[in-house]
Amino acid sequence: MARRLAVLITMSAAVGGLAACGSPTVRAEDVAAAAEDAFEQESGGIRFPVICPDDVEAEVGAQTYCVLRNTTRNEDFDVRVTVTSVEDDTAQFDFEFGTQPVG
Repeated sequence: MARRLAVLITMSAAVGGLAACGSPTVRAEDVAAAAEDAFEQESGGIRFPVICPDDVEAEVGAQTYCVLRNTTRNEDFDVRVTVTSVEDDTAQFDFEFGTQPVG
Protein backbone atom coordinates (compact mmCIF):
# COMPACT_ATOMS: atom_id res chain seq x y z
CA MET A 1 0.00 0.00 0.00
CA ALA A 2 1.30 3.46 -0.86
CA ARG A 3 1.59 6.24 1.71
CA ARG A 4 -0.20 9.50 0.91
CA LEU A 5 0.30 13.02 2.18
CA ALA A 6 -1.24 16.32 1.06
CA VAL A 7 0.90 19.47 0.93
CA LEU A 8 0.20 23.10 0.04
CA ILE A 9 2.63 25.00 -2.17
CA THR A 10 2.32 28.76 -2.39
CA MET A 11 2.51 29.46 -6.07
CA SER A 12 3.98 32.94 -5.75
CA ALA A 13 7.23 31.18 -4.90
CA ALA A 14 6.59 28.13 -7.02
CA VAL A 15 5.20 29.36 -10.31
CA GLY A 16 7.67 28.54 -13.00
CA GLY A 17 6.00 30.33 -15.87
CA LEU A 18 3.14 29.86 -18.23
CA ALA A 19 2.54 26.80 -20.33
CA ALA A 20 1.66 27.17 -23.98
CA CYS A 21 -2.05 27.12 -23.17
CA GLY A 22 -1.63 29.87 -20.60
CA SER A 23 -1.88 27.72 -17.46
CA PRO A 24 0.61 28.46 -14.69
CA THR A 25 3.04 25.70 -13.86
CA VAL A 26 4.82 24.72 -10.69
CA ARG A 27 8.52 24.12 -11.20
CA ALA A 28 9.75 20.55 -10.92
CA GLU A 29 12.37 21.51 -8.33
CA ASP A 30 9.70 23.11 -6.12
CA VAL A 31 7.53 20.00 -6.33
CA ALA A 32 10.57 17.84 -5.49
CA ALA A 33 11.42 20.01 -2.46
CA ALA A 34 7.81 19.77 -1.24
CA ALA A 35 7.88 15.98 -1.70
CA GLU A 36 11.11 15.77 0.32
CA ASP A 37 9.51 17.85 3.08
CA ALA A 38 6.35 15.71 3.01
CA PHE A 39 8.32 12.46 3.24
CA GLU A 40 10.44 13.84 6.06
CA GLN A 41 7.33 14.85 7.99
CA GLU A 42 5.61 11.52 7.37
CA SER A 43 8.67 9.41 8.23
CA GLY A 44 9.47 11.20 11.45
CA GLY A 45 12.59 12.98 10.30
CA ILE A 46 14.11 10.83 7.55
CA ARG A 47 15.00 12.93 4.52
CA PHE A 48 15.80 11.48 1.10
CA PRO A 49 16.28 13.32 -2.19
CA VAL A 50 13.43 13.46 -4.70
CA ILE A 51 13.84 14.12 -8.42
CA CYS A 52 10.89 15.37 -10.49
CA PRO A 53 11.65 15.48 -14.21
CA ASP A 54 8.78 17.74 -15.26
CA ASP A 55 7.02 20.91 -14.18
CA VAL A 56 3.38 20.42 -13.15
CA GLU A 57 0.45 22.40 -14.51
CA ALA A 58 -1.32 24.22 -11.69
CA GLU A 59 -4.62 22.59 -12.64
CA VAL A 60 -6.73 20.26 -10.52
CA GLY A 61 -6.09 16.66 -11.56
CA ALA A 62 -2.72 17.31 -13.18
CA GLN A 63 -0.21 14.59 -12.35
CA THR A 64 3.45 13.83 -12.63
CA TYR A 65 5.75 11.13 -11.33
CA CYS A 66 8.89 11.73 -9.33
CA VAL A 67 11.48 9.40 -7.85
CA LEU A 68 12.49 9.25 -4.19
CA ARG A 69 16.02 7.91 -3.70
CA ASN A 70 16.58 5.90 -0.51
CA THR A 71 20.29 6.65 -0.15
CA THR A 72 20.65 4.20 2.74
CA ARG A 73 19.66 1.20 0.62
CA ASN A 74 20.44 2.65 -2.81
CA GLU A 75 16.84 2.06 -3.95
CA ASP A 76 14.39 4.22 -5.90
CA PHE A 77 10.67 4.59 -5.19
CA ASP A 78 7.94 6.14 -7.32
CA VAL A 79 6.18 9.23 -6.05
CA ARG A 80 2.88 10.07 -7.75
CA VAL A 81 2.08 13.77 -7.51
CA THR A 82 -1.46 15.02 -8.07
CA VAL A 83 -2.75 18.58 -7.92
CA THR A 84 -5.84 18.44 -5.71
CA SER A 85 -6.78 22.13 -5.60
CA VAL A 86 -5.70 25.52 -6.86
CA GLU A 87 -6.92 28.65 -5.16
CA ASP A 88 -5.50 32.12 -5.63
CA ASP A 89 -1.73 31.68 -5.34
CA THR A 90 -1.78 28.29 -3.59
CA ALA A 91 -1.79 24.79 -5.06
CA GLN A 92 -2.41 21.71 -2.97
CA PHE A 93 -0.65 18.50 -3.92
CA ASP A 94 -1.19 14.90 -2.89
CA PHE A 95 2.06 12.91 -2.74
CA GLU A 96 1.68 9.14 -2.94
CA PHE A 97 4.92 7.41 -1.98
CA GLY A 98 5.44 3.91 -3.33
CA THR A 99 6.45 1.23 -0.85
CA GLN A 100 8.16 -1.13 -3.32
CA PRO A 101 11.46 -0.27 -5.02
CA VAL A 102 11.34 0.29 -8.77
CA GLY A 103 13.79 -1.03 -11.32
